[in-house]
Amino acid sequence: MPISSKSICCYPGCNTLTRKGKCEKHRKVQTRPTAIERGYGHAWTRLRNAYIRVNPLCEIREKCNGAPAVEVDHIIAIANGGERYDQDNLQSTCKRCHAWKTLTIDGRTGVKEADR
Repeated sequence: MPISSKSICCYPGCNTLTRKGKCEKHRKVQTRPTAIERGYGHAWTRLRNAYIRVNPLCEIREKCNGAPAVEVDHIIAIANGGERYDQDNLQSTCKRCHAWKTLTIDGRTGVKEADR
């Protein structure tokens, strides 16, 4: 079986040759718990799907003017004391508005400091 040729690491600014997409230095090790480990199991999936069926458009509308919703956001983040399964704490969002809200209102990027 032939050995594949090396290519440059796909991490911006890195010129290390590697046989896979990123070199050893830039290849991330999965440290984030799975969705189920974070509390988003079957019950959450059912609630999420039902909520989007009833509220199919983005409820934030900050950046999208009511685009189709693809995510359900906790208005008060679970990390800040919000209730996971309380429908009064949920809102349908498009991807863009959810990312905007998480960054500007919740003050998080979804990336841990160690991963930056």
